[in-house]
Amino acid sequence: MTTIFDGTNWGQWDANFILQLQAEKLQYLLTESPMEGVERDVTTSEEIKKQKDEDLAKRILELSLSRFFRVMVKDTKTLKEAYDKLKKACPVDTIDETFEDMDKIRQNPLRKDATILQNWMYFQTVCNEYVEGSDEDETIVFRIFLWLLPQEYREVAKMCCREKTKPDEAIKQLEMIRRAKPDSQAKYNKAKSKCFNCGKEGHLKTECWSKKKTSTKQKANQATEEKPSRDKTDS
Repeated sequence: MTTIFDGTNWGQWDANFILQLQAEKLQYLLTESPMEGVERDVTTSEEIKKQKDEDLAKRILELSLSRFFRVMVKDTKTLKEAYDKLKKACPVDTIDETFEDMDKIRQNPLRKDATILQNWMYFQTVCNEYVEGSDEDETIVFRIFLWLLPQEYREVAKMCCREKTKPDEAIKQLEMIRRAKPDSQAKYNKAKSKCFNCGKEGHLKTECWSKKKTSTKQKANQATEEKPSRDKTDS
């Protein structure tokens, strides 16, 4: 289904439009040719094919634009020229997404399923939306990362701040704490645990999806429990 571009949905429209071009094998029209501006022999058949591709791509583009933006690109000669004009007219605003990411980080900078290094790299990437990546700036960003860590990391974080520990070394020390946490150990043990129901590793009996096995003793007990109720019904 075609997404119509109205000036407020660039990300969604762009992804949909690129997929349409790829389906027709026309995405090459958006790339700069390495021979652009260089005189070379071009056969008539190549020129005809490219012109047909340009015409088809422009039709796909027009069908995906509101009337306002169709008029805006009406005077463009190529797909790339039209695409670049639209992109310039509607610069992508990532501020909202960045603020949402920072809110999540502020609440808890650590994802349970990620290592300290992975969490730090994610935090650094989000912060770099505002801070240039100089060595001094990286130190400041890492200090903020340490301040936001949960209580169980606090003492090591303080020590790293006092001793001005480099990020790489501090991450190693913090990772040791993460691995020593009870939930991490439980996760590790669970991966090696064996289910007494199906005999497979990686989950517990209570989590087993296989049909639960009933031992001979359990069957006998069930029969004994059910027999009185049946006799009572017969009487």
